[in-house]
Amino acid sequence: MERRLSSAITFCVLILLCAVPAEAEILSTPAGDLAYETRGEGCPLVLVGGGSAMDARQWQAARDLLAERFLTISIDPRSVGRSANPRAPYADADDLVAVLDHLGLPAAIFAGGSAAGATVLEVALAHPERVIGAVAVAPFLAGFEPSPEMADRMGRFGAAVQAGGAAFVELVRDDPHFLPAPERPEAREAAWQLIRETFARPAADPSLAREPDPPVLSRLDEIVPPLLLVVGELDHPDIFRRLDTIEAALPSAQRVTVPAAGHTVAMENPQGFVDATLPFLHGLGCSPFSPERAAARAELLHLHAEAIRFHLENDVDGWLEGERPVQIVASRGELVFPTAAQRRSMREGYLGATEFSVYRDLVPPVVRLAYDLSQGWLMAQVEVEGVQQTESGEESFRWVWAWVELFERDEDGDWVWVGNVSNSLPQTDREEG
Repeated sequence: MERRLSSAITFCVLILLCAVPAEAEILSTPAGDLAYETRGEGCPLVLVGGGSAMDARQWQAARDLLAERFLTISIDPRSVGRSANPRAPYADADDLVAVLDHLGLPAAIFAGGSAAGATVLEVALAHPERVIGAVAVAPFLAGFEPSPEMADRMGRFGAAVQAGGAAFVELVRDDPHFLPAPERPEAREAAWQLIRETFARPAADPSLAREPDPPVLSRLDEIVPPLLLVVGELDHPDIFRRLDTIEAALPSAQRVTVPAAGHTVAMENPQGFVDATLPFLHGLGCSPFSPERAAARAELLHLHAEAIRFHLENDVDGWLEGERPVQIVASRGELVFPTAAQRRSMREGYLGATEFSVYRDLVPPVVRLAYDLSQGWLMAQVEVEGVQQTESGEESFRWVWAWVELFERDEDGDWVWVGNVSNSLPQTDREEG
């Protein structure tokens, strides 16, 4: 399960193994058969079915577009589509990795919506070394507290599920959020057929599904692979609240909203979905995570959070504790190399005379690691606002800081702060420029 391949070897492996025939395949496992289908060539992109009670055919229109750029691997989860009902305990996240193993792929990008979006979050937590990046579309989040209106809505959905596929379709036809597809009415009819087929199957034993323990909701801040959150502009307000919760726990997550779509985004507006997600997909570089890389990236992000805390609490000792005697600073184009004593004086004078009212990341911090994990670079852009004591009295300020921090491993394997190169620009200058 754990593979560490150099960038060059990984690239070759992906090129050689990603030219997989575009036909349906069956993977036999102890828990039952799993069905998957491959199309295209390139970096592997797993499209997870099962969201909104539909199999992987819900991805068909978007997959036609994505297969021009990626090797797409559409997977039906157990009890859906061409996959069999389970006959032994299983976990959806493990099933996805089993397909990768079968194809000989070290890692992939994963995308899924609704219940399948929850599976994408699960695989990112359970197998980060196999996840190049994750795209969670309106993901289900077990334990999330719904609004009273949403609770009532889900209660009606549940009753319709018990009554059968025809009753469920009849209910969701008129729902303004589930699958409105305002510009693709044909997608609605295709969806109803897929839902009816799912309900026509013999019911599976729900006790065989192994749920994440602890639940994903309590571990959102532990997600390491890059994450993109996608939501349709017409989806229910509670879905937007779910994404707010994920972003609050994981500030590095990115987020996009797709127009003319409700809950089943890729089916309702496939071109809009592709257009919204391609920048994220192309930016991944298709390098698989190793457990060591996952831990190193998480540690550097933690150090960044600590640096912000030192700022806000005026903790000069905490700030300086991890730094080496010399720090490289670029201030408005001039490089300086202050000694430790000079830096302490600068920090005390600066922090002690400053009160922040705003301190926020303008973009998610970006972490880059050397392949041998000996060095790391953390890039950030922060906006600050506050009041500063000067010789002429109090002065308010708004600044944008952009910096690159350099870290190295010491002899004990711990990260130490080598220094940073930074540049600050007053808000007024930024607005004029």
